[in-house]
Amino acid sequence: MASIWSSMSDNSSNKTSEGWNKAAEVYSNVFSRVTNAIARDFIDLTHKIKPIDEPDSYILDNGAGTGAVTINLATRLTSTPVLATDISDSMMSKIRDQNLSNVQIRVVDALRLDKTLQDDTRRSEKGGFSHAFAMFVLQFVPNDATDTFINQMISVVQPGGTVGLGIWGDKIDNIDLVNQVFLEIDPNYKVRSVWTADEFPRTEPEIKRKVESMGLKNVQTIDRHDTAGFETTEQLAVYMFEGKNPAVEKLYDYWREAHPEIGIDLVREKFTETVGKELEKDKDFLRKIGLQSISVVGVKP
Repeated sequence: MASIWSSMSDNSSNKTSEGWNKAAEVYSNVFSRVTNAIARDFIDLTHKIKPIDEPDSYILDNGAGTGAVTINLATRLTSTPVLATDISDSMMSKIRDQNLSNVQIRVVDALRLDKTLQDDTRRSEKGGFSHAFAMFVLQFVPNDATDTFINQMISVVQPGGTVGLGIWGDKIDNIDLVNQVFLEIDPNYKVRSVWTADEFPRTEPEIKRKVESMGLKNVQTIDRHDTAGFETTEQLAVYMFEGKNPAVEKLYDYWREAHPEIGIDLVREKFTETVGKELEKDKDFLRKIGLQSISVVGVKP
């Protein structure tokens, strides 16, 4: 999930951490099925490029969140050391609860990996991690720091090691649904991106070209389309309006800026009505709410 970025003030970083702490439980309950499936494919793609089960493997999960990648790795490779990092201790508590003997947990600044992980990279005879993953982290980094984020991951990986990024694609139906409601209330409303890194490429070919331009070789990708599997309108509404996911909260911050006179409670009522209308047209509407993700993995020369 999210990570610390040095271009933010300490106060802003703290707010981001608090936001992810609040989102942790809801995120884990609603999206664990989807993120686990994505993580397994992400790991399998990496394994095809460079086996993860080599005797000297040492793996970094940067922005580990609730542990989709870390837990999959650690249970699959019970003797391989995995370092999980994130901004939110509450997010990583899900990993801690698993009592995985081969996993270390640490709060780390994702834009200073070369300094904060010096001791860890020295631990490897080859000078770094054999594999580094960052699933759904990059889009929360400021636009002017995305290259730094990727370069920092490259810097702590050994030559011949892999760097993998998981990125949400353009199709995120639950967010699009809220924006649809905004436009129903105000047809002239200007929809804005929830991603901090809104200038970073969002399509599979563009993402591949981008990481190749940063020096990674043998770059391979997966473009997935999953469904979140919401069971009820209320479950969806609770996630979207009470989950406190910082990305979703940005939707409401934008709305409050444009319409301080129209409260979010009214938006939620309209949201529920809109979902109800969609269900009248398609009883499986909730189960079809989709999420696009792109995994990209390359090798450090």
